[in-house]
Amino acid sequence: MHTRYPPQRPPPNRALIGIGIGVGACCGLPLLFMFFFAFIGAISGRGKAMESTVGGGASKTSPPPTSALSHKNIQPVKTQPLKTQPPSEVQPTPLPYMTVKEINQAYAENTIHADALYKNQKIRVKGVIGSVDRGIFGDPYLTLESNEGLSVVCSFAKSDVGKLTNLKAGQPVGITGICKGKPLMIAIDDCMIETH
Repeated sequence: MHTRYPPQRPPPNRALIGIGIGVGACCGLPLLFMFFFAFIGAISGRGKAMESTVGGGASKTSPPPTSALSHKNIQPVKTQPLKTQPPSEVQPTPLPYMTVKEINQAYAENTIHADALYKNQKIRVKGVIGSVDRGIFGDPYLTLESNEGLSVVCSFAKSDVGKLTNLKAGQPVGITGICKGKPLMIAIDDCMIETH
């Protein structure tokens, strides 16, 4: 019985292997170095490009940081104060004059209604002086009369006595004062004389 052995391969050609290694060493190493330096160059170039866009480019296009703004350069806005004109002095419309007859008629028709209109209000009455005298306590007064014999009593302050010295009975005058109603006669207090 014969034993079979696997066929043996021929020994490698050492000469060809040496030639291949030599050719690979001559051609492969330069290519490897070329690819290595190209890779390094690409990485360094990309880094510089990124620095130029992030660093240098931002300094040209982006606004300076707020800390770079100087408060000294910011000028406050000067506002002019509003010129307000003083309100024009409006002269009050003077009260119309009433005659002695008119105010007596108002109280003769309805005392309550006349008090609601005139009592404790400033009124102006015109008429003819009937008399100029002093009261019980020395307060000066005068009476105004109408042609019909109606009258009102006009009282003055003691300090105004000098203003009554030149008045005469029968002289037409106008009186401004506070109506006090009609206790017995129509009375006007705190009077001022307006020559009529």
